[in-house]
Amino acid sequence: AAWGMFTFRLPPMTSPRSLDGDRKAVSASLRWLDAVAARTGTTVYLEPLNRYQDHMINTLADARRYIEENGLKHVQIIGDIYHMNIEEDSLTEALHHNRDLLGHVHIADNHRYQPGSGSLGFASLFD
Repeated sequence: AAWGMFTFRLPPMTSPRSLDGDRKAVSASLRWLDAVAARTGTTVYLEPLNRYQDHMINTLADARRYIEENGLKHVQIIGDIYHMNIEEDSLTEALHHNRDLLGHVHIADNHRYQPGSGSLGFASLFD
């Protein structure tokens, strides 16, 4: 969930903050969650969503940037193939380049059903 974030998809359709203000809100929230995770021995999972559902973190690289820029030690990325299919230029490259921060992967075809029932070529992802 975009904790502490505004979405353009629900009324009033205008942000209460600037884009820079949104970035600061995301960073502050993630730093707070990272500190809680450190104290409790847990992990926070950050899932990029496609541009139709969120305007801040759409790709694995976006998530990585927040983790690195904020020095987050207890935050990992969820790679969701459904969202990645919309946002990433290459699913294989995005997974490969961010494999060190991937903590979980949601595997589904382009229409959110089981792999192989849609139009994605899953075999190439795992070669």
